[in-house]
Amino acid sequence: MSLVMVHYIGALMAFGCGLVYTWAQTLFSYWMQPRFAKSAIPHCRLFLSCLSTIFFITVGIFGTILGQQPKNWLGRKQLYKWTPESPHYVEHMIATCSEWLLAICFQFYILTFAIEFRHASCHAPKLKLNLDTINQSNQFNANNTDKNISNHTDTDCNNINNGL
Repeated sequence: MSLVMVHYIGALMAFGCGLVYTWAQTLFSYWMQPRFAKSAIPHCRLFLSCLSTIFFITVGIFGTILGQQPKNWLGRKQLYKWTPESPHYVEHMIATCSEWLLAICFQFYILTFAIEFRHASCHAPKLKLNLDTINQSNQFNANNTDKNISNHTDTDCNNINNGL
């Protein structure tokens, strides 16, 4: 399998699966509209999904023409330097521009999530140690441990690395 085939398979998987994802997420945006999304967000995602579909189809149509590149003396396809005088140069430019515009549409689609996630926040998890149960299960000597450790300790995960 040649590197060009690996590129085509990877591009088909990335753009094809990405396109399925954008359409599914657009439907979810319409279903969740009153709660999670403003009314403009699903419409913007629908517009970007439609544009992405058009660019994907354009790449598919004009990309097959690019498969007709000249072959070298061994009969293998070679990397071809495109010039305006080359056959199928216009088709090459249409396919290349469509592929880049498709990637840009995906980037703008991802940016639409920033509006919904700007109110989300994440906090470090809390770890609660109940030393009574540890002492009972391991049968520690209560006289020695009570001097250095309290019975209930609340701490966050960052303090564990610092040795409590």
